Amino acid sequence: MSSSLVSILRLIREKRVVDREQSPDLYDPRMEGAMVYTSESIASRIAWCQWQKTQTSAQPDLQGWHAEEEGLRDALLNRDHTNQYRDYPQGVFERYLLGLQDGRAMIRIEGLVHHRATSHL
Repeated sequence: MSSSLVSILRLIREKRVVDREQSPDLYDPRMEGAMVYTSESIASRIAWCQWQKTQTSAQPDLQGWHAEEEGLRDALLNRDHTNQYRDYPQGVFERYLLGLQDGRAMIRIEGLVHHRATSHL
């Protein structure tokens, strides 16, 4: 697991918000409450992909789990490597898109939940 993901998970476990100094790519003051939950959800899914990679030795499966993991990371960090994955086999490309789209959906849902919660106060 990368050191940045480990530090993010540590903050989440301590129920602290990811702040600007510790992770400028993740900080959004409007999304503090949602970001903790969203980061935890995406980080759990990334950890699942990493575990799955340890359970297979088949190259297509390894590439698929790696691509899905990278898609989730890209969603979390607001990046997009879709064009780079177009040259990979179709299944790997689809797994990258799955991770990216799922991660973005989790972020959007948490933004809506956070917005609804704060607008009713």
